[in-house]
Amino acid sequence: MNLRFEISKIVVGLAEYFEKKLTDTQMAMYVEDLIDVNPTDLMRAVRLYRMDSRNDRFPLPAKLKAMIQLPDDQRSRDAAARILTAISRIGNYRNQDAKEFIGELGWEIVKLQGGWEETCRSITEDNKGIILAQWRELGISLINKNRLGLMGEKPTLEFKPKKAKGLESFSGMLEQLKASGDDA
Repeated sequence: MNLRFEISKIVVGLAEYFEKKLTDTQMAMYVEDLIDVNPTDLMRAVRLYRMDSRNDRFPLPAKLKAMIQLPDDQRSRDAAARILTAISRIGNYRNQDAKEFIGELGWEIVKLQGGWEETCRSITEDNKGIILAQWRELGISLINKNRLGLMGEKPTLEFKPKKAKGLESFSGMLEQLKASGDDA
């Protein structure tokens, strides 16, 4: 099954649970907003949402995503801490080991700092606090650039959004769902 179909099944079930009727357009937007969430994680978020007595209405996608993702500043702090830990534990010659330990966000920070060896050489006891703060801020900036689809682009003075992919009609997915005999 495709990812959009799996996500739509979960959203349909949640809509039924909260007795919410969604139009095809609303459904397409929900699926588009949740497309970067693994269906297993989405189900976990749905369960958590339903178990909280304060939640008595159908949730927005951002609310579900927030339940399974760390906030940007925490992810950025973690990336910066992992870079610092890798410097002391791994050293500056084992790039691949450092990359695996640090993770994707941290490694993007490292690349923008001139690479692994330069990152290791540039940190001292005197500047450690300042550099960690700079890495955290850079990490948040990279998260935001990634979210906007601007990774790898040089900074500009003017915001130029990328062309987004069009929304898929939910009616086709609904027909697929009915044809499969699965009444989500």
